[in-house]
Formats: sequence, C-alpha cells, structure tokens
Amino acid sequence: MPPRVFITREMLIHGAFEFVRRNGVGRLSTRNLANAMDCSTQPIYRAFSNMEELELATIEHAAGFVKEFLLGAPIEGEPLHHIARMQVKLMKEEPHIYHLIFQTGRLDFSKANEMLFFLVQHTSFKDHPFLGRMEPARILHVIRQVWVYTHGLFSIMGFQFVDISEKLIMQTVQETIAKLVVWEIHKPDLSRLPQYREWPVYAQAFEDEMDLGVDIKSILLDFFSGKPLSGKA
Repeated sequence: MPPRVFITREMLIHGAFEFVRRNGVGRLSTRNLANAMDCSTQPIYRAFSNMEELELATIEHAAGFVKEFLLGAPIEGEPLHHIARMQVKLMKEEPHIYHLIFQTGRLDFSKANEMLFFLVQHTSFKDHPFLGRMEPARILHVIRQVWVYTHGLFSIMGFQFVDISEKLIMQTVQETIAKLVVWEIHKPDLSRLPQYREWPVYAQAFEDEMDLGVDIKSILLDFFSGKPLSGKA
C-alpha cells in the first residue's frame, strides 16, 4: 500500500493556481480542485474556511507570479517598449492569469501601481541616456498611461470585438508612447493658446496628474513586507 500523502496549504494554493492557469478562475471550486489534485475535498476544507479564502490565497500567489513575469525578464531595447511587450506576452501566454489579476477586480489597484513603480527604479531606466533626464514622476505617468492604453486594447481582444495582431498592438502602443514622452518633456514649456483657454478639455491637459487617493509608495512597501491590504487580495 503506497504511503499516504499529506496535502499542505501551500500545495493547495499552488494546485489552485495551476488549475486557474489552465481553466480560469470561474471554474475554481473545491470539487474541481480536488479532482485536479486527485484528492478528496477534506484537505481543502481543513486548510481554508471558505472558497473566498482559497481564492484570495490563489490571487496572492498569481500576483507574485505576474510580478516576476513582468519584472524578472531582462529589459532589452527601449525600456518603455518593454512594458507593453511583456503585457502582450503575459496575455498571450497566460490569458487566464492576466484575466484574474487585471480584469476581475479582485486585486487591489495599488498592487498594479507597485509593479510600475518598481519598473521606474530599474537600472535600465535610471541609466537610460534620455529617461535619466526626466523626473521619475513623469516617467511613472507615461508608464501608467501606456499600461492603461494597452490594457484597453487587451480588453477589446478579450471580448473578441476585433482580432488585433501582436505587431499592430506594438505599433499603436509605440506611437502612443512617443506622443506621451514628447508631451511630458515639452509640457512645462508650452504656453496656452488664448482662444482655447475656456475649453475644459484643453485646460485639463495642463493640470497636474490626478490624485488617485492613495499613497502609492507606502502601499508598495507594505505589500512587499507582507502586510495585508484592504479586503481585496
């Protein structure tokens, strides 16, 4: 008789992550996970008080995976293009994980910001002959805008409204990056045209970046120190 295998909480979290990776979070249940791991549901109920606790633990594990996926790869070529390139790679290679982290609303918003924050601290940004001349806040603003823009394209693809090729995605994203960089560099030196001063849309372009209502830096430090964040993962 083969020895009995004791299934730990960590094994269940890893198993749930691999299940979601293959099937999507919508199919994650105690029964489906037990079948996938070839065990009964008892170890799951012993380790987790309910499904929400299991899902949150799975999301935390997935967030660590995504962080390593996005930040662990060597940055080659233009650093600003690297971000969009890795987004494309993540969505194409890990569509269920991308959906879980960025499209379900279960991950705290600050954790997405933290990945962008640490990108700005990367040596390829600091040592860049031109990015190094820009203020970190301006670089972060460009990165965040690019992230949102690229994410919007992926959402359209996810709903299958259109089939966008990877080449077209990178072309449109690189054009957007170029425009954002030019704007951030020249914005302080631009004078407002008097004929458009009363137009709110025009005036808003010259305003400071919107306050997101959170202290991004402190939240990032809390996350990496393992402190729990709000009611989300």
